[in-house]
Amino acid sequence: MQTRKRLPAPRILFPALAVLLLAAFPALGQDEFPLRPFYPGVASISTSELAEVYDSAVIIDIRTRFEFDVAHMARAKRIPLADGQFRLGLKGLRGLNSAAPLVFYANGPTDSKVYEAVRKAMHMGFANVFAYDAGIFAWISTQPEHSYLLGKSPARPERMIPPRMFERRLLSREAFTERAALPDAVVIDIRSRYHREFEPRIPGLRNIPMSSLLEMIDSRIWMEKRLLFLDQNATEVRWLQYFLEANGYVDYAFLHSGVDGWPKDLRRRVQAEEARLTMNQHALAELAGNMLLDRTALRLLMRVLSRIRLENIAVAESSTLLAALEISPEALRAAAESLRREQALLYSTIGDTYIFEINPGLAWRGEMGGTIWKERATQFLNAVQRRR
Repeated sequence: MQTRKRLPAPRILFPALAVLLLAAFPALGQDEFPLRPFYPGVASISTSELAEVYDSAVIIDIRTRFEFDVAHMARAKRIPLADGQFRLGLKGLRGLNSAAPLVFYANGPTDSKVYEAVRKAMHMGFANVFAYDAGIFAWISTQPEHSYLLGKSPARPERMIPPRMFERRLLSREAFTERAALPDAVVIDIRSRYHREFEPRIPGLRNIPMSSLLEMIDSRIWMEKRLLFLDQNATEVRWLQYFLEANGYVDYAFLHSGVDGWPKDLRRRVQAEEARLTMNQHALAELAGNMLLDRTALRLLMRVLSRIRLENIAVAESSTLLAALEISPEALRAAAESLRREQALLYSTIGDTYIFEINPGLAWRGEMGGTIWKERATQFLNAVQRRR
């Protein structure tokens, strides 16, 4: 474990200043751990050293839930640095002066969050605290038996996506805009609504936060679409690529540099609140009085409407629906069929998953009557005609 001598510089340097200094002094950027000089007093721990104390160490993953779900150390506890509960989460994990190493890790040598986490823990009075700044990928490559990758342990290092494979999926602003204009393109902003102060002016851009997006990707409803994703700075999309590859997606790309690289005069401010579910009460009342729909079908419809996460799409496991409605698989299929015949929805199944496309004139996540709503309404009616 290595503690470096303090440099003749202020004790606290902000990450943004560190980035500027790295740009001014390229030689520092060539070092294996370029941010270490900017965090004097923060002790680091190498992969081999961490492996030696692995069983006794308290290991904290400070990344997002999404990043953690893709890959993490087997014994790690997730306490996100960005979470307001970070300090509260650390309390009670270990005594302040315990001999057990308290180790924080994130994505790699250029991720400043790991140093910030160590510094916060030290300010709380914790001793024997270390930054594993090599990051999760370095750990997986040498310690697969102590790692999870895409939910499986031991991790298989050969399943890690090399940087060049990721970089091939990055598009410039011009190329991204050109591809977004194609008729089969689906353009998705994966940022959470709390981080979407501005967005690019791209026609048809929709926001699907990661929690809902992964469910949609896993259902494979866009296998024949041209998928385009953007985030804040092209970091989250790198993790998204693992889920796309695991589900067999081929035609997808990411915006190089994310929204941060988009010209400010070509952005627009977005509303902070999530789009509300709009329901046509008159149409719902007509369905409720439809003698061709029994109580089971109406209960299924209400359950499906409550699960709309994007526009007019809802995804649900059949096991979840069966338990909620207390019916048999045959009754579930019959109820879905009756709703399809009455043009309330369309559905398909993949394995144990039901994918519902609700009539946009019945319910819609957002405001009815807009351009996208009109397009989806036309598509729905055309699909109904084809299935007759």
